[in-house]
Amino acid sequence: MDTDKPVKLNPRLKAVARLVIPGEPVADIGSDHGYLPIYLVSRGIVPSAVAVEVSPGPWARADRQVRLYGMEGEIQVRLGDGLQPIRPGEVATAVLAGMGTQTIIRILAEAGPVVRSLKRLVLQPMVEVPLLRKWLYEQGLHLTQEELVQEGHRYYVVLAAEKGIKPMPSAMELELGPLLMANKHPLLKEYMLQVLRQDEALLAELKQFDSEKALRQRQLLEKRLKEWKEVMRWLFPAEP
Repeated sequence: MDTDKPVKLNPRLKAVARLVIPGEPVADIGSDHGYLPIYLVSRGIVPSAVAVEVSPGPWARADRQVRLYGMEGEIQVRLGDGLQPIRPGEVATAVLAGMGTQTIIRILAEAGPVVRSLKRLVLQPMVEVPLLRKWLYEQGLHLTQEELVQEGHRYYVVLAAEKGIKPMPSAMELELGPLLMANKHPLLKEYMLQVLRQDEALLAELKQFDSEKALRQRQLLEKRLKEWKEVMRWLFPAEP
């Protein structure tokens, strides 16, 4: 049964959708209800898609949603772990969104032939973003686009990576995002201010303790605060 109700994406998934290569097939790994593939295909952004789920329950929900929109011909819903159900060369873009960095790294490391056949990875890690950036460069990949998006009080980073050896970004670039910094992303300043406020609150708590461990944590936090404030002054100089 076709539905007249269009799929609406939250800001996080809209940012993911913007980084997919248009006009070429896409795989969405951990597709939840299949909303992203349905959105991309229904708007003519991509001609076809594969949605992958690792468990029967989520697979059934995604399959049901695809059938509801009458897109069985354009979207296949497959059961399997990570990129294992995808054949090399079958899609141009693979999306891994809403996962932890360790899970993303495991999935990519276990599917070398598929990863090497892709034109682009679109990744939206929930935690440990600097670690994922570093890992990508270590694997002979590099970032081509970065997005920062806000939902409520939380910020999410979306990365697009492609094949090609490039110099490893600096430690601060790995932490904040080399392209977010280079482009002075409009949300970067507020994101940095939020992190600084959180770190300053943590520092105030640590000052209540006199243990050696607390002292070491305070020193590391004070160093981080100083570095971030210096970067903020460089990126966003005060108005005259």
